[in-house]
Amino acid sequence: SGLEGLTRAKSLAGGAGFALDALASRLGIAGLLLQALVLKSTLALRCLADAATRVAGALERGDLATARALLGRDLVSRRTEDLAEGQVASAAIESVAENLTDGFVAPLCFFLALGLPGAVIYRAINTADAMLGYREGQLEDFGKVAARLDDVLNLIPAVLAGFAIVLGAPFGGGDARRAFT
Repeated sequence: SGLEGLTRAKSLAGGAGFALDALASRLGIAGLLLQALVLKSTLALRCLADAATRVAGALERGDLATARALLGRDLVSRRTEDLAEGQVASAAIESVAENLTDGFVAPLCFFLALGLPGAVIYRAINTADAMLGYREGQLEDFGKVAARLDDVLNLIPAVLAGFAIVLGAPFGGGDARRAFT
């Protein structure tokens, strides 16, 4: 079943996280570096910013076809060829907001709450959702369980990411009140 498969994947990721954490605790400063490298592998902020910047650049140049293609390739998993300019920009912004949670805030929250194993387990579940969530066929049950578990795990991190966006709006030339609505 989907829950059984996801439990196995989560156990494997957690076991790897615990093993790396145990090894790091014995290595002193080198162990701290190992933890930092493994934690960094659970974070995905730079690629997200680069992808959004490429879409924005294409829109600024008036190249809607390229913006649509970049959006579909790098940020969303839906059809983009019929989207208007405003819809492309909106989809890119929505994707950045969602992926800020998935790729940065949630792994960091799980690291702070549960250490390296928490961050690695979260990332495994999130990746399962991204790759298999709500798919059909042989892996349908696994994908649905991964998607719903990912939704639950992201509840608090998504709220924190939303507040960060609102609080950060003035630093990017925006208005916090407008960012909230």
